[in-house]
This record gives sequence, C-alpha cells and structure tokens, in this order.
Amino acid sequence: MKAVAHRRPASSLERAITLALHDPTTSVAMLENAWGAAYHWIGYEYIQKYQQQRDPTPELDRLSHGS
Repeated sequence: MKAVAHRRPASSLERAITLALHDPTTSVAMLENAWGAAYHWIGYEYIQKYQQQRDPTPELDRLSHGS
C-alpha cells in the first residue's frame, strides 16, 4: 500500500471527527474514527520512513522479505 493510500483516509476520518464534535450521540463513531485515523497515520509514517530505505536496494529488499 502506498503512503498516500494511508494519508487520505486518515485526513478524511479526522475531518469526520471535527464535524461530529457538536453532536453527543456520535461518541462511539468518533472513537472508531480516531482509531482508524491513528492506524492510517502510523501506516503512512512507517511507509515514509522505511520505504525510502528499501527502494534503492531491491536485492536486499527481496532477501529480507524471503522472496
């Protein structure tokens, strides 16, 4: 999965949380959205940090993933 595929849903979920803040009946949905956004931000940051290290050396990447 590409980094942008994590960034877009994370931003979208954060916007949904902001819009729902004024409605007390949305507390469960806000928690689920916060968890989902955190998951996608972690995935985004992981790809940003480690994908750059793997790309220049495809042979080492292949060996490290057992392909």
